[in-house]
Amino acid sequence: MNKRLLYACLLIVVSVILLVRCIGGKEKKDLRGNEFAGAEACISCHKSIYDSYSTTAHHNTSKAAADSTILGSFKSPDNIFDFTNGVQVKMESRDSGLFQAAYLNNQLQEARRFEMTIGSGRKAQTYLYFKGDQYMQLPLSYLVSAHNWANSPGFPASHPRFDRVVNTACFGCHTSKVEVKGIKTQGTG
Repeated sequence: MNKRLLYACLLIVVSVILLVRCIGGKEKKDLRGNEFAGAEACISCHKSIYDSYSTTAHHNTSKAAADSTILGSFKSPDNIFDFTNGVQVKMESRDSGLFQAAYLNNQLQEARRFEMTIGSGRKAQTYLYFKGDQYMQLPLSYLVSAHNWANSPGFPASHPRFDRVVNTACFGCHTSKVEVKGIKTQGTG
């Protein structure tokens, strides 16, 4: 009788574990849509094209931000940019990620995480973070020719801004395969 009870308990525990694993997780949805197969799906038939394209600036123009995709330094003193109003923006590597953090008189004013790198690194890179369903540009970019952090193009020289929305027009030139929502296309159909 004890063996039967033990087997029954084991069967129930194993069944619960299997059911929890199957039901528990949400399937992650690829933002590029179901029709996007991914470049790796093309390798078997088009290896030379894949190899050639993977080295182009266009292929490397947008990536998730990481130590390996951000060209600028996170080590002092090369990680600091001074604005004319006395605010310093520092590139910081924290346990929770890579950040641009604004300080006034050594007091943290605002910090935002690097989430996306835009630019292949041939000339420059700029960086984005997410705020709700919007992409926002970080105040500092990296200039390859100067080997230094610089104010992002069009930003004021006097103070950092963390509130610039990156719209679809920007993505049109600086990325590929971006879905545009809320825009009606004329002349189709």
